[in-house]
Amino acid sequence: MDTSIPHAVSEEVLKLVAHCPVCDRSAHGTDVRILEASGDTFRLHVSCRRCRSATVSMVVAAPPALTAVAVLTDLSVTDAEKLRSASPISINDVIETHAWMEQGTWRRAFEPQGAPRRTQVRERTRGRRIDK
Repeated sequence: MDTSIPHAVSEEVLKLVAHCPVCDRSAHGTDVRILEASGDTFRLHVSCRRCRSATVSMVVAAPPALTAVAVLTDLSVTDAEKLRSASPISINDVIETHAWMEQGTWRRAFEPQGAPRRTQVRERTRGRRIDK
């Protein structure tokens, strides 16, 4: 896969996407990584050296027009590359996740290790039990 941007549009692409939307840093303060290139379409990961924010951008460079859509993300370059090779979510994945959430067992996955699931505390002023 050729992941190079044609020289004729590379400066224009960088002006369009290599600008931090969080701290307003210019192209010189960002790192741009080409994740995928296909014809005139490029998927880029842009990270800011100052505030460490990142965007994933889709750029279509079809002269005379240049179009880009960027999404602020917490994905690292490595995570963004892994996402490309991940299999798509199927309808069965959605049904299984829904069933899992309906059971309520998913809550255990988010509890801190070793923490009691439920403690009973006696309310001192009224003498009745409350669950926390």
